[in-house]
Amino acid sequence: MDDTTASLFDGATARGESALVALVSRLRERGLSQVDVYLHFEAYRSARGAVLSEQDDDVLLEIMDRIVGHCSESSRLFDEHLSNEAIDAGRQISARLFD
Repeated sequence: MDDTTASLFDGATARGESALVALVSRLRERGLSQVDVYLHFEAYRSARGAVLSEQDDDVLLEIMDRIVGHCSESSRLFDEHLSNEAIDAGRQISARLFD
C-alpha cells in the first residue's frame, strides 16, 4: 500500500465508521471493484494492525464485513455478496502483479 493510500485510510480510521464508509464510496467512484476495495482494507489492516486500537480494528472489521456482505442487507456497501473464492482469486491476481 502506498503512502498516499495509507494516509487516506489513517485519516478515515481516525474519524470513525462514517468516514470509512465514505472512503469505500470514494474507492468505488475511482473504479475499484468490490474485491479490490476489500483487499485495500485487508492490506491496510495488515500493515497497521500492530498500532491500531482494538476499537479501530473492530470498526475496520465491521466495514470489511459490510463490503463482503456479512451483515443485514440494508448495511451492505455493495449489492452482491463477496465469496471467499472471489477474494482468494483477487489475492492471487494481486500477488502476480506485485511479485
